[in-house]
Parts: sequence; C-alpha cells; structure tokens
Amino acid sequence: MIDKKPVVLVMSKSESQLRAIAQALGGRCDTVFAGTGGDALVSLREAPDLVLFDTEFADLDCRGVCRRLASADATETVSVIALIDRNEPGAEARALSEGAADCVVKPIDPRVLTARVLTHLALKSHRDRIIQAQLVDAVTALPNRDAAEQMFDAEWRRNARDKRSLAALLIEIDDFDPLTREYGGVEAEDCLRRVARCIRRTCHRAGDFVARYGDAQFIALLPRADDAGAELVAERVRRAIVDLGFPNSRSTVSPSATVSIGAASIIPTRGLPARTLLELAGKRLAAATAAGKNRWVGAPPRPVPASTTPRSAAMRGNVLVVDDTPTNADVLSGLLSNTGCTVRVALSGAAALSAVRSERPDIILLDISMPDIDGYEVCRRLKADPATAELPVIFISTLDEPMDKVLAFDVGGADYIQKPFQPREVLARIEYQLEITRLHAEMRAANARLVELDNLKATITAMLVHDLRSPLTVVQMVLDSIQAESNAETAAALATTASASVTKIIGLVTDMLDIYRADATGTSFALRPLDILPTLMRALEFARVASQHSQIQLESSIESALPWIMGNDEKLDRALTNLLSNAIKFTPKGGRITLSARAVAAPAGNGYEPRLRIEVVDTGCGIPPTELSHVFDPYRQAASNAQSKGVGLGLAIVKRIVDGHAGNITVASELGRGTQFTIEIAAAPRNAAAQPSTREQPARA
Repeated sequence: MIDKKPVVLVMSKSESQLRAIAQALGGRCDTVFAGTGGDALVSLREAPDLVLFDTEFADLDCRGVCRRLASADATETVSVIALIDRNEPGAEARALSEGAADCVVKPIDPRVLTARVLTHLALKSHRDRIIQAQLVDAVTALPNRDAAEQMFDAEWRRNARDKRSLAALLIEIDDFDPLTREYGGVEAEDCLRRVARCIRRTCHRAGDFVARYGDAQFIALLPRADDAGAELVAERVRRAIVDLGFPNSRSTVSPSATVSIGAASIIPTRGLPARTLLELAGKRLAAATAAGKNRWVGAPPRPVPASTTPRSAAMRGNVLVVDDTPTNADVLSGLLSNTGCTVRVALSGAAALSAVRSERPDIILLDISMPDIDGYEVCRRLKADPATAELPVIFISTLDEPMDKVLAFDVGGADYIQKPFQPREVLARIEYQLEITRLHAEMRAANARLVELDNLKATITAMLVHDLRSPLTVVQMVLDSIQAESNAETAAALATTASASVTKIIGLVTDMLDIYRADATGTSFALRPLDILPTLMRALEFARVASQHSQIQLESSIESALPWIMGNDEKLDRALTNLLSNAIKFTPKGGRITLSARAVAAPAGNGYEPRLRIEVVDTGCGIPPTELSHVFDPYRQAASNAQSKGVGLGLAIVKRIVDGHAGNITVASELGRGTQFTIEIAAAPRNAAAQPSTREQPARA
C-alpha cells in the first residue's frame, strides 16, 4: 500500500503532448491517458490522485471535471492542474476561477511540470493521511483543529515556495452559548453541522480547506487568494448562514443564527512566522464581534480605481446578484464590491426569493436563463408581493431578441443589460436606479409630511375658529348691550368686559406670532442681571385671583435669598403666568397649586454651579405618558386631549423663553395625581448680581 505509485490522469488530444508528459514524469507515478470524453469519465470514476487537464480538451470543460471530482467522496481531494496556452489572455485566471488548483503553461517545461505534479501529489497524500488518521471532528464531520494546523503548515510552505498569497477565514457563530442554553445540546450540535456544511459548500474550490477550529469556530484556508478574494468568500459565507434561517431567539443581532468573520491574506516569506496569518485573522474576528457581529472584517480599504469610483453617495446600497453561473456572479460581485455596495449572491431563482425575504436589497441584478425558476418568474413573484413590488430589477442576460427585452419590461423590470457587459455601463445603470429609488423614497416622505401638515392646518384652523369665536361673541353681545343701555355706569362695565375679550383675542394672536418668530428666527431677547423675587410675587398675585374664582388653593414656598440670574423680567413673567394659568386650567375645584423657588447646586464640569430652581406643582388630572414628551409642541395639547382648552401655545412659549435663558425645563406627571413643571436657570456671576446693570446682553438660543 505504501509502495503504490500515485496515478496521474492526463486529459489531452495531443499525442506529442502526452509523450512529453510521460517522459517528464518518468517512473515517479503511473500515467493514465484519456483522449476522449468517454475515456476521461471512466478514468475519473477510478479515482486518480491528480488530473492534468488540457484546456483545449473539447469534450469536457475544466469546471465540469472539477465539479465531478468534488461531488464524490473518493475524489474530493483530487486536484486539477490546467495546461494553458501561454499566448491566451486571461487563461490562467479563467482556469483558476473554474476550480483548477494550479496551472502549467504550454509548451510544457518538464522541470516545472514535474515540480507542480509532485507538489500536488504530496498535498493529496497529506490530505489522505489526515483522513486515514481520523483527524475528523465527530459532530461536523469536518477536519478538527489538529488537522487544520497540519494543513495550514503545509499550505504555508507550499505558498511560500510558489510566492503565492494564502488567505484564512476565522468564522465564529454569534451568541452560540445562549443558543445552547436556550435550545439544548442536540439543537446546538445540529446548528454546528448545518453551519459546517454551509461553509464547506461556499468554499468550493478543490484546494480550499475547511475545519472546525473551536467550540463555535471554524477556519477556512484559501490557497492563492488575496484580500479581495478572501473578503468575497467571507461575505458569501455570512450571507449563506443568514439564509439558513437556523433559529436563535437569544441572538443579540438577529432572530436566526449568524456568524462573525475575520478575513486575512499574506504572501508567505522567509522569516515571517506562519502564525502571523492566523493572528491577523483572529484580531479581525475580534473586531467583527466588537463592531456588532453578523459581519466580516478584512483588510483596511484601499484606494478605489477611478474607473469604478461611484459618482455619488447614491451608489452605496445593498445589491443582490442572481445568476446560476458562479463565474458570472463572481465577476459582478467583484465589480460592485469596489464601489462600496454591499453585495449578496444567489445562484438560483429560489435562492433569490429566499434571500429577498431574509433581507430586503435595494436593487436586484437578475439573470433570465436559470434551471429552477427563470428570471421572468422571479420578477413576477416579486412584483406581486406588496412588500417587494417597488424593488428595482435590472435584467442582465445573453438573450438578445427584442421580444426577450419586451417581456423583461412587461413583468416589471426596470432596465436590461446585454451580456457580455461593459463594467462602466453596469455601474452607471445601477447608480441611476439607486438614485431613482432614493428620490422616490424622499418623495414619499415629503408627501407624507404634506398630508400631516395639511391635517395639522385643518386642526389649527378649527381650534382658532373655536377659540376666537367665544371672545368675539362676547364683544358683539356687549356692543349690542351698550347700544341699548342708557345707564352710563352699566355701559362702562360692559365696555370693560368687551375690552377684556379683545385683550384675550390679541393675546392669542400674539402667542401665535411669538411661536412663529421663535421657530423661524430663533429665540432672541435681551438679558440683564435680574432679581427674580419680584417677578415671582407678581406672577403669584396674578394667579391668586383666578385660583380663588376656580376654588383652587394656591400656595407658595419661596426662599428669601434667591440667586440673581441673567434674565428678562417681562419674558419670565409671561412664562410663570403661563405655567400657573395652565395649572389652574387643569386642576379641579378643591385642588391645590404650589409655586416654589430655591437655590440649588447642579453638577458642572468637575464641580458644581449655583442655579435657580422654580417649580409649579398641581393636583390636576395629569398628562398621559404617551403625551408627556410632546407637551411643549405647539398645538399638540388640543389635538391630543379632548379636555384641553385653547390651541396649546402656552407651554410651547414657556419652553422657548426658558431656552432663551439657556435654562432647562422638565415635566413629570401622573394621571389622576397631578403634574410638576421644573425650571432651572444658572445663577448670574457674583459681580453681575452684586452690581446690577441695565446693560442688555443677547440671549443664548
């Protein structure tokens, strides 16, 4: 068993090439030749150790050979070396994207061919020894951490010899311990198995290696992958786990299981410790977890080429690429990833519909010819669902008949791009659709605001008509009475009543003008050193008459030595009067209102500063919790409380006056027990309070 030579299958139609390969390999291995597709299929079933595939082999393509090898347990570790034409542009990149593990250019250099063949045979032997040694995790059936360490060392040395980049992904299931506690060990193991299979399917190249690396951690080694390639695979893995939909009600980021990923790549060199790559991936995994989970962190962003730089912020968005050909999806993903877009990939119509349900994209690039559900049907289903009907869909297809394009627009497509496409055209069309989507969203928001303002206008108009009609009716009645009254004394009393009603109307109009000016130009009035005590006593005396008329008890608790403030006597008098009037309005007969004022010390910087605190407390009906945050909004009170009286401008004016004093006003309330308004204003500097000045200072808005 140990002395058995490895078997190399050579798929080529060139007899001269077959002879050259046989001579180069000599007696190091057994060589099997396949000149037709039928011979190749038979030989593949016999599980060779390595395949040399000539890209000019017309019966089968490289992608098909790689998939056939990967689909069988006996051949899933068999690598393919593509024999490519030196003069064919892009041949190496195409072969690698189709699954080849390595390339050798034609005409073949025997020394290069022998070295590459022996390297891959050694890797195959190494992978087989891992399996034979049972270095497999019992839960996930993936290689375990020991196997991963051995494979990492081998890949590090191989990529160092080839001077090729090696990438590593460290993948961790988010909130796995809470998931285990919530669902139990059996469900937790099921989650591990599903995540493991999902990662294995996503890292599908023949040379890719996936292993379980910790309790809830996995590692993926990606030979010959740079930062961009590693990040592309990381996003595919992240999205694939989200699309699994495995429930995790204890997750802090999603109702289903998610992963965080650290992605890194390095070109191994002499003197660079092999652990450097794993340590870098580990740091980026920690950064992804700390940043909120369900994400990957890769290399810092590099400057974007000018040809792919988006012209505006509209280019940023969530793009879903739907194409059953992985190469096409890879090309589009790579192109869009450079623009700042978040890109997801779905390889079938069913997967696309599932991806849209799990996370709504901003735009969809949709292939038409797909085996399960074609692009037309996918678009029809999206447009039939109100939740996704407005999603812009850009068809991107090889179909070039006019009726194909007409049908694409008939089913709801927003645009159509012909394959093969030009990158700049794709970017321009996507940016245009994203900009249209953004403008539509802004238009809908503006329309909603207009409807809201129209409703508010109607409400304000109704309230104004109601509030103005009462005093105007009084004025009209008084004027009629004066005309009919011959007694001068009675006429004078009636005139006084009319004057009071007119004053009320003027006050209402003044309140509205004050609110308009404050909102349009900001609060602005003069401040000067002010002793607040006379203002408090004046407001208290004004409220006493109204409280007695309403049979409400009015109390006060005012310290004799209050701090001076930088204030405006007239404005503060109005604010206090409004607060007391509001308390009287909503306090029933037999209730109590208290006006208090005292000096307090409030935290400021590293110490405390003296402040004036004024409180107005009532035992009224209270304010509903849902309305508490809106009490200082103009018109809000009347619109939200059926028992309100007036258009609700008084408290809005109070708030603007306090803001103009650089102060703070708060409200606390309990339904059925009452409400407390608290004003705090900083004390004036000692020299300003000791030497009152009439010089005015502008208020701070």
